Amino acid sequence: MKKKFFLFFLFTPFFSHSQPLGTWKGYIKLSAKDSLALVLTIEKQEDSISMELDSPDQYVFHKQATSSSYQNDTLAFAVKSWSASYSGAYSDEKQLINGVFTQYKQDFPLVLYKEEGRIIPQRPQTPQPPFPYNIDEDIAYIENKIPVVRGTLTWPSDGKPKALVILISGSGWQDRDETMFLHKPFFVIADYLTRQGYAVFRYDDLPPAKYRTTTTQDFAFYAGMIIDSLKNDERCIGIPIGLLGHSEGGLIAAMCASKRNDVEFIVSLAGVGIPLSDLLVYQAGIAAAQAGFSETEIEPVKKMNVEFYQLVKKSANQQKAVAAVDKWFHKTVSTMSNEERERYQFTNNKLLEIKQLILNNWMYALIKYDPAVYLKKCKLPFLALNGNLDRQVESKPNLSAIEKNIPKNSHNRFIELPGLNHLFQTATTGYMNEYGQLEETLSPEVLEIVKEWLEKVRR
Repeated sequence: MKKKFFLFFLFTPFFSHSQPLGTWKGYIKLSAKDSLALVLTIEKQEDSISMELDSPDQYVFHKQATSSSYQNDTLAFAVKSWSASYSGAYSDEKQLINGVFTQYKQDFPLVLYKEEGRIIPQRPQTPQPPFPYNIDEDIAYIENKIPVVRGTLTWPSDGKPKALVILISGSGWQDRDETMFLHKPFFVIADYLTRQGYAVFRYDDLPPAKYRTTTTQDFAFYAGMIIDSLKNDERCIGIPIGLLGHSEGGLIAAMCASKRNDVEFIVSLAGVGIPLSDLLVYQAGIAAAQAGFSETEIEPVKKMNVEFYQLVKKSANQQKAVAAVDKWFHKTVSTMSNEERERYQFTNNKLLEIKQLILNNWMYALIKYDPAVYLKKCKLPFLALNGNLDRQVESKPNLSAIEKNIPKNSHNRFIELPGLNHLFQTATTGYMNEYGQLEETLSPEVLEIVKEWLEKVRR
């Protein structure tokens, strides 16, 4: 995985007659085999200039700097919060900026060369104003006098929603639009459903400091808090309430609904039905394949992951899990050749990573979850959609497990969609490195299926 470097947006006055206007590109060399492209665009604005630095490899664009200067053909800028800075000498004759990028006290030579233009990935499905519906973009729910959930409510302009749909995002911190690689799938879904007459609430995950200590069960608790609040909102009083969850969000929806009688439907997109430890083993196999492991080499990877997760699942607490895994790790290493240790990265640093993983509250709890426990209690209409090119949540076993455990209901539908990946983009390989390369944010087929199903449920 490439190291993350944080990039900037800045305004600064010019003090030189030589002006390096235009687009510049260079590469930070992270290792002998790995580098990171940076693109700097400089434009003149009246008595000052503007600079924007992009990292195309990370789909990072338009970041702001805390300080900047340009004097005597020397360009410099910094971002204190990221411990990052750059200083370079501009040569008009050679058309380059030769300098050093510094982050966390580590220096990286960075030469920026003139480019013909700037390329920013297109996301044609991202909704654009004006919007033919009502929007409240600053809803906040307070806990101990601190806002813990912030989100956006959209509802039809006639003020008569058919139902309220609450969107729940997947693993990893997500904003209310579930923004990834400049794609905004939850914005696309909310816009589409609101245009069809539904109220939709989408929200940012918990503040990062709080998010780091929470579990999936905690996320389900906050989803319930949102339901309780919106039920009393004059814009939503008396209308059916349902949950739409993506990936882990589907599990959160089931957890939440299994403890309530006021959730009237669930839409699960790329949801999980098998035990989470089994899913993580599958993902380890996919990661090994992407790393160039042969099928023969992948089997030991899966076997080691099975052993590791079983130890964690059987443990009474995190400390005992760490002790058991430490013992297992050293026993496993003792049976390996030096070549195998290097190939499978069984090093002291890897052991430290594993221990830190177990001590993460969210991951420790996740390993022990079996979605069947919650799915069996969801006695409500349930729509499950999974793409057959999903390399994060394998479609067939998860759909089968969801269908097996959800109580019978005439409205239930369990659909595998050909050619779609984990984000429900029309894909070629389904692997994560393809997500940002695709212009499509979400297959229109998915939106149509959800709309038609909701219409049938409401009859």
